[in-house]
Amino acid sequence: MDEIVRALALLAVLGIQDVPSVQVVDKAPEFNYPRPVVTAAYIICCEPPIYVLRSTEAFKKATKGDARQLAASIAHELIHIQEGVYQGPAYAEQLRVLKALKVGGDALYRVKQAAELFRHDWPKD
Repeated sequence: MDEIVRALALLAVLGIQDVPSVQVVDKAPEFNYPRPVVTAAYIICCEPPIYVLRSTEAFKKATKGDARQLAASIAHELIHIQEGVYQGPAYAEQLRVLKALKVGGDALYRVKQAAELFRHDWPKD
């Protein structure tokens, strides 16, 4: 799909090249979290593939040519594959990618708010 190709090309520009398989799906599984989850991408059990939701704002923007938010969501999930379940490092990477791709406004604000919920969720030594 062109949307995924665009997102992966942006990640490659940032030096992120070893992205596993990415699949586009219509519905996410039920997440067992204490609060509602809004996500553009997800993985299951920290294993590939990365699933991208077709119905999200990030995917719709990528369809129109702006894949920056989708790229950042894929980068977030890639950190889970590489480092595990902790949300802190994954959100830090998503924010880094958004900033590197010059995404601001509401999109950046929403991710910052989500990251704040997990500011203490880092691997313990």
